[in-house]
Order: sequence, then structure tokens, then C-alpha cells
Amino acid sequence: MSDGMDQKKASEALIEAVQSSFAEMAFIDVVVDSSDADMPPHDRAAIDIMKPVSLRLEISASPELRSRISDTLFGDMADREKDDAFLELVNVAAGVFLSGYYGAGSEVRLELPRYLFGDDEIDGSLVTELKFDAEGEPIVAAIRSVRYRY
Repeated sequence: MSDGMDQKKASEALIEAVQSSFAEMAFIDVVVDSSDADMPPHDRAAIDIMKPVSLRLEISASPELRSRISDTLFGDMADREKDDAFLELVNVAAGVFLSGYYGAGSEVRLELPRYLFGDDEIDGSLVTELKFDAEGEPIVAAIRSVRYRY
């Protein structure tokens, strides 16, 4: 159910999306973590991509990293607003991913980014999943092929 996506191309586009979004929005350097170490579980934020193909982009990060991102973007904020800042970063990452995979100017349709809770919301088949190190903080990013009815 990966809609014929090229896993290598998806991984390359995901790397670019995560690295550039964190660098340009939050001034955080992110590198791919190729170690076999287990990543601690963190909250997952996701955005559903409806067009040009049904996908879900997910990024998980610690509360500390999410707080750092919001402080960089907006200074001191309420906790709810801090979560919104990370959701906006996920939204930007989705746009960068789509441009990298499908080319600039492709027609896209995105849903609103949101947080996922528990294993119940792990839908679809995994296209690619990558671990990253964001200046000492772990991040996991994934692309899942998800079919939607619309």
C-alpha cells in the first residue's frame, strides 16, 4: 500500500524536509542518526497529505525540544501555543517533503497537523522511517502510506 513510492527517494526527501525545517525555522542542526539505539517514545505530530497521493508525515520529539522550538520562534508562550509551534514546523516539513519528492509547483492538499496519541493511530504501511539527532535530542520522522475516503 505504498502507492508505488520509491523508498530511497522518499527517505532523501524526508531527510531534506526535517533538516531544512528545523534549521530554517528553529535554527537547530539536525543530522541522521544511524545508530541502532532505541529511541525513547515521544509525542508524535502528524499531517495527512491528501494530494498528490495519500500519505502521513509524522515527527516525534521530546517536550524539551518542542519547547525550545517554540521559544526560538515566539519567545515565552503558554504550553498550548508551544505545541502549536511544533505543529507548524511539521506543516512546513510536509511542504518541503512534497516539493522534494514530487517537484516544486506540484498541486497538493494538506489536512491540519495534529498530535497522535497511542498505538491506535499508527495507520497505513510504513514507506520510510528515520532517526535524527537534533543537537543531542532524538527525533523520529516517518512517512506512511494511508488510504483515505473522500
